[in-house]
Amino acid sequence: MSVLAGIRWAMRIMNISCRLTAYAVVLTVVGNSVSYSDVTVKNTNWREGSAAGVSVDQLPHVAVEGAIIPGMEIDFKAAIERALEITPMKTMGGTQTPIVVLNSPGGDVLTAIRMGEIARATAAQTYVMPGYDCSSACVLVFAGGVDRFLAEGGRLGLHRPAFTDFESFARMEQENATKTYSDLLMVVENYLSTMRISPEFSRLLLETKSSDITYIGQEEALGFGIMGADSAFQEWDMARFRTSVPDAEYRAWTDYLNCLDACPTR
Repeated sequence: MSVLAGIRWAMRIMNISCRLTAYAVVLTVVGNSVSYSDVTVKNTNWREGSAAGVSVDQLPHVAVEGAIIPGMEIDFKAAIERALEITPMKTMGGTQTPIVVLNSPGGDVLTAIRMGEIARATAAQTYVMPGYDCSSACVLVFAGGVDRFLAEGGRLGLHRPAFTDFESFARMEQENATKTYSDLLMVVENYLSTMRISPEFSRLLLETKSSDITYIGQEEALGFGIMGADSAFQEWDMARFRTSVPDAEYRAWTDYLNCLDACPTR
């Protein structure tokens, strides 16, 4: 999918209100505004220009790279808050929408769930860029986005959770181990259900052994519904937009977005 196609996707799914001459092409990344161990807010310089040349990773965004470790959600929340101060992106309903770019092999499941909940609560969009992998627990962060985009050439790696402290798990009696693991599976299933992720996707994730991994790309992500907008947020945002503009402007925007669906994407 080309950059222009990606922008069309974002506008169609999230109804992002960006006027093509108002947003700009990034010149250079000027450094990190906020840095943590593995969570970074990246700021950028802008110039007037066409949005067709803008790549998501050139916009101000939160970059999550490396292993997801306990406590990272604290840094993640702080990074999101900083990103909200500098992000130019708003939905059509006027909600600021920080961008989270993921490139992680996974890590602690419960930390990833908390990060996903923060992403959802702050109306974040989650992205996996070309050549990036978001695997294992990282997929749970990805699922938290109100809009989720897996670029062509990016991958999601799925498998059911495992205990990082496998030695303690191994020392448990079978009955206790079974209950402990069942409780963890229930937490993951409930989280994915709360995020309105399709049962088919959840089933594939939970049926893949923790010692194995199933990779999916953009086409499969579309089929599973893991790529795209959260329906509840999308409907709420469109209601906000509809009440904030005259009927004629609302109809013009919906006609324009419908036109994007019919336009070539390459």
